[in-house]
Amino acid sequence: MRGAAIIENLHYKQIYDRRKNEQNVLESVKMKMEHIRITNRRHEKRKKT
Repeated sequence: MRGAAIIENLHYKQIYDRRKNEQNVLESVKMKMEHIRITNRRHEKRKKT
C-alpha cells in the first residue's frame, strides 16, 4: 500500500470510530432519559393520589 492509501484508510477508520462512539453516547443518553421519564411518572402518580 502506498502511504497516501494508508493515511486515507486511517482517516476513514477514525471517522467510523468517532461515529460509533457518538452512537453509543446517544444510546446511553436515551436510556437515561427513559429512566428519568419513568421515575418522573411514578412521582406524578404519587402526587395525584
